[in-house]
Amino acid sequence: MRQLAVPIVLLAACATPSAPPPKGLTNSGPTEQDVSAVQKQVRLRLTEIKGCFETQRRRDPLLSGKVIIHWIIDRAGRATNVDIEQNTTGNATLAECIGGLVARWSFPPPQGGPVEVSFPFVFQASR
Repeated sequence: MRQLAVPIVLLAACATPSAPPPKGLTNSGPTEQDVSAVQKQVRLRLTEIKGCFETQRRRDPLLSGKVIIHWIIDRAGRATNVDIEQNTTGNATLAECIGGLVARWSFPPPQGGPVEVSFPFVFQASR
């Protein structure tokens, strides 16, 4: 199974995403197209992700931290085996909301077979 790790930072209110490609890819790892496809799909859905965060931030204005979602993009491009790898926000509902969104996403079929993804979403409350 090929692995992909791509970070993204979401800031409350005026969020500016940043998703640099992962470093140290090897020939057996995901292709640049795989990395690009994941980054593109996440960027297209930032409004949904922000919605999860903003809903929880209304309950906890200081909410911040990182949620790492892990999933596999199968040969058909479906997100499968979605789980919460790490959650430093202390808010399980936020992590579950993001995981639920990811589970409905689809991607272009990866080249060379399924791709394993660990994607960190970092949230910081506005001051």
